[in-house]
Amino acid sequence: MKIFDDILDELWTHFNNYKDEEWVTKDSIPILFFGNINKYLESPTKIITVAKNPSHNEFPDKIKRFETDLNLLNNNEKYLNTLSQYFKQNPLTEWFNSFEKLLQYLNASYYEDNYPSNSGNTFDWKPKENIVLHTDICSPLSTNPTWSLLLKNNPNLKSELSKAGALLWHKLIQILKPDIILLSAASYTREMVSKDLTWENLILPNEFKKKHELKLSNFKESKLFWISPLIKPISFKDEDKSILAEIIKKHS
Repeated sequence: MKIFDDILDELWTHFNNYKDEEWVTKDSIPILFFGNINKYLESPTKIITVAKNPSHNEFPDKIKRFETDLNLLNNNEKYLNTLSQYFKQNPLTEWFNSFEKLLQYLNASYYEDNYPSNSGNTFDWKPKENIVLHTDICSPLSTNPTWSLLLKNNPNLKSELSKAGALLWHKLIQILKPDIILLSAASYTREMVSKDLTWENLILPNEFKKKHELKLSNFKESKLFWISPLIKPISFKDEDKSILAEIIKKHS
């Protein structure tokens, strides 16, 4: 896809500048997005989810989630293909289900025709009309230690990496043109989207825990929802996600 040529040049330059640092996950590649780009572009409603950066658990020793042999990723189409195949081959379902269980109520899913049979996570999953992409706003680089620990131990990296990561993310959004953006990461990521956004606090049912928050803003042509996280995205109980989805649909 020619529309990705410029951003991929920037992505690989960024990766090559840091790939030999000890905190970059070994045998990893930069991740521009997770999911099937063609199915996303064909979806009637285009939805993306957003967190901080790819986990080092995306590149385990004994399981292959992405092609990481750079000799086999020698052109942009091959790179985009390995990103598009992610949810078909050993995805990190335990983490992504925090979003997936909400997406199901929005007639959307990361997965296409089948949910991974070897995932060990069981819930009432069904294929949906809209295929979702996941993106990361802080960095496309997988880090070990985690993003939070890395910046705690190396505070000077925060501005350096976040500036580059946010710039790439914004350029990606210009290509993807989502209708709905679901952001569930630390509150500072809202300013990484834009410091000029006005946020509306959406009212949640009284029975929800007081720590839960749902905020809405208009960002370019998208409805942008910030959903309070914990260690994983979306701190809401699974049984509350159908109600959360109804509120999102009402304001989309």
